[in-house]
Amino acid sequence: MGSRRVIAGQWSMQLYTIHEASYDSLAMHDTVREQWIVSHVLQGDVRSNCGGGDFIRVRPGDVMIHPPRLPFSELADGPGTHHWMALDVRNADGVDLFRLHPVPQVITLRDPHRYSALFVELLRLAQADDNAYGDFAAVALTMQLLAILLEDADHAAVPPLEGMWTVDERFADVVRFMEARLHEKLTRADLAALLHLSPNHFDKRFQAVYGVTAMDMLRDMRLRKARQLLERTPHTLEHIALMCGLGDAAYLSRQFMRRYGMTPGACRKHAHSAQAVYVPAARLRAE
Repeated sequence: MGSRRVIAGQWSMQLYTIHEASYDSLAMHDTVREQWIVSHVLQGDVRSNCGGGDFIRVRPGDVMIHPPRLPFSELADGPGTHHWMALDVRNADGVDLFRLHPVPQVITLRDPHRYSALFVELLRLAQADDNAYGDFAAVALTMQLLAILLEDADHAAVPPLEGMWTVDERFADVVRFMEARLHEKLTRADLAALLHLSPNHFDKRFQAVYGVTAMDMLRDMRLRKARQLLERTPHTLEHIALMCGLGDAAYLSRQFMRRYGMTPGACRKHAHSAQAVYVPAARLRAE
């Protein structure tokens, strides 16, 4: 079995509101919401700002991104229509999507018709009462919309939101730093220095935000990666330990057993057994 990248991670999503809003004029001043607001301008000429920054002109085909708990304003002298939603999407460590993948305040869609079509389908599902599997479809559609936003933000190479995070919210930068350097030796002092905090103060602030210390989160991230490599690659245990910053095979085995209740070898055997059962049956049906 060759090496494969992980194509899906663990994400939790809460979609609080989805709505199509039309207006004759718009005057939202210093509005604050507890969730991320994602608003696609279908029609209208809008002026928007966030966190007291400069106003930006927003045209049809643009999407406004407003962070939670940060005042934003939207003004329009004439009529318009927006597709907007309030949501919260976080990874397995509790870090939200737009903190891990920063985006600009306004994203210009390369294919606004595709985005609109997906949104309309999501809106239909949200309003339907007779679809037993609507929640699953809604999650899939919302993730597609978010993927479009992230891809279009990268394509445009527009600078992400700057100066809009509190110090606590900047801990997402630390999480990204850890994710990119799982194979490196990282200390609490190294991580604290990223935010110019003392190690003790850093620990307290980080734990207040995420419920665990940074070093505990780093260990869990390393063990999750080790498990993915065990299940998806033929690498030796020693090599996986080095790739994940877990020292050597013995240390990895001890931590893995403590975290997952089984040895790395048992984990790999279980993953391979599941594939061995499934693949021959699939081939038999194909024949």
